[in-house]
Amino acid sequence: MAAETVLVVDDEDAVRNVLTRMLNASGYAAASASTAASALKLFEEGQRFDLVICDQRMPGMSGDECLERIWAIAPGQRVLRVAGAAHDDDAAPIAPGRGTPVLVKPFTMERLLASVREALSQRQ
Repeated sequence: MAAETVLVVDDEDAVRNVLTRMLNASGYAAASASTAASALKLFEEGQRFDLVICDQRMPGMSGDECLERIWAIAPGQRVLRVAGAAHDDDAAPIAPGRGTPVLVKPFTMERLLASVREALSQRQ
């Protein structure tokens, strides 16, 4: 059985690299993108992922805008939004009925993996 694929979108190198390594070590096939634009390019080129983990605050294009554009390309895409604890507005739903869980920083590896499993189990 093939590993479930996860795309990590975060502009912070350290965060993106740690998340990608943790996911790969846990049996997922994780890829990463350092900008919302580079994540969108992957979808525009036809790549698909079982889950997208996307930071909300990134320069250029916000995580929410990135996810809306991804949904325009891949309407059933499952996502897990990552928000900083200091930014309560990041946890607000971006689209009613979309089911966009939010993982608030800082979080443990156990919480990350539990959130990933939950998001993947709710695939449409």
